[in-house]
Amino acid sequence: MTTESEPTLNRAFHFQCPHCDGHIRFSVAAMSEPDYEDEDEDEVDEWTESAYYESMDKMTSLIRLRQYIDAIPAISANVEHLVEEFGEGTEPISLYIPAFEQGARLLALMGETERLNRMHEVVTTISRFRDYALEVEKHQREATMFQSIREAVRENPNCVQTDVKIFIGEADGRHIATLIGYLENAGEITRTRDGRKIRLSLR
Repeated sequence: MTTESEPTLNRAFHFQCPHCDGHIRFSVAAMSEPDYEDEDEDEVDEWTESAYYESMDKMTSLIRLRQYIDAIPAISANVEHLVEEFGEGTEPISLYIPAFEQGARLLALMGETERLNRMHEVVTTISRFRDYALEVEKHQREATMFQSIREAVRENPNCVQTDVKIFIGEADGRHIATLIGYLENAGEITRTRDGRKIRLSLR
């Protein structure tokens, strides 16, 4: 039996063995949070305080705030820090890399083809990042599509949004609508409801 001096989280129990005259004693410790070594915590702090993560936070914040011009160099800086810190090795990277997704799409929106080409060089020449090659190539194509949408709306003011895919020769209307939404967020295009239709004009 326990006494008042015994810790409440580690209680000792006794019971009579049915086959002998002796007693069996055992203890049950309460479940508690596992102890983590300090060096593991230090490693997490080192990751979150690295140049890559700091530049990633800056990049994603600027994109979220729609400060697109300021976000452009932040995207490029984040990619270079990524290469410096994680480029060595042959195993595919397990990180989620927003620069190759949101960052690459913003570069496409802003017509930053040279920076997109550098990003493409990274994902095709460094084996750890090759899983992102198709993603970056998609955004490279979007750079041309963004420009085609601008030209189509300029040449067809107040056009119906669903007609844009015909003007630029693209079959995927949903994808075109998504790109038009980015142009609207960037302040380049105005969408106006006209009954069940949406009409577009350049700002």
